[in-house]
Amino acid sequence: MSNAFTADWLSLREELDHQARSAEFVSALDGQLRPDGPIIDLGAGHGSNLRYLAPRLGPARDWLLLDQDVKLLTEAGRDAPVQQLETRAVNLTRLPELELPRPVLVTASALIDLASADWLKGLAQRSSGWNVPLLIALSVDGRRGFLDPDGRHQNDATDELCRQAFNHHQTGAKGLGWGQALGPAAIEALERALQVHGFRVQRSAADWRIPAGSNRARTLGPVLLEDWYQAVADTDRLPAKALTDWLHNRGSALRMGQLGLMVGHQDLLALPPE
Repeated sequence: MSNAFTADWLSLREELDHQARSAEFVSALDGQLRPDGPIIDLGAGHGSNLRYLAPRLGPARDWLLLDQDVKLLTEAGRDAPVQQLETRAVNLTRLPELELPRPVLVTASALIDLASADWLKGLAQRSSGWNVPLLIALSVDGRRGFLDPDGRHQNDATDELCRQAFNHHQTGAKGLGWGQALGPAAIEALERALQVHGFRVQRSAADWRIPAGSNRARTLGPVLLEDWYQAVADTDRLPAKALTDWLHNRGSALRMGQLGLMVGHQDLLALPPE
């Protein structure tokens, strides 16, 4: 949930997020949303999901942003391009117990990989009770690695070990639900939970692709790599020197324009039973 992230980091990733998302899924919502009721944004953070969706779904919509970080919600509500906006600081772990109005859409971005299996089942059950669509964006799916200047995948054996260790780290307790986070497995778990309730579910790749030699690879790339390194270090799965050498070598290659980065995400669109 967004309390784990700073506003600076959320702003840094916003352009990447917006470029990666499935425009087709947003278009598919045309005609699917009732005119009355809010769009509920779970784990809204500083409002990136709102800023992406509001112009595409139309300004004549009400929004309800839920997050536990009051400061981020304050930023999210500033100059929002919507008809009416409400923000609520809440503990999303208690989603089944929250008193909420019936929405026209439930949405979240970069959230559900932090969730436990029970939380995802609860989200599916509550959405079924509302009988409304869900649009869940930018859930990590476990794919990540480096790109050569031609955009081809360029992982070696150490990169693969670091990828596996990072994915393991993603399954620690993240505070969204009463168990371990599902991490990269969350998107499939949510799909199954929604299908139990008759939802028609589609998924689409929404990958970050940062080309080698780009300004973003030279600046944002090392920031992402440092985050990757810290997570792997926490797992104690690689010797410290090997991991430090990996950080130095891959960081140098990013800054010198020899490598780019790819981080795999998926978007999910679920429409209620007809």
